Amino acid sequence: MQPGAGKVALLSAKKYAPSVVPIMLYPGNYNAYMKWFEQEGGLAFHHRTSLLPRWQVRWTHEPTGWPGP
Repeated sequence: MQPGAGKVALLSAKKYAPSVVPIMLYPGNYNAYMKWFEQEGGLAFHHRTSLLPRWQVRWTHEPTGWPGP
């Protein structure tokens, strides 16, 4: 997920489902984006899925950048 999509998801959840706590699994290092996400009420966890290498290959070859099924 691109940071912009995560921001939209969190802000949408806050507006339309305020009892929902958005959770983000982020493979990178703790940064300003994760800090913002937490300050806005989400939970951010550093996690590197075992599927990441497979997705990265797909992102390289898919025009939309979406890894697909």
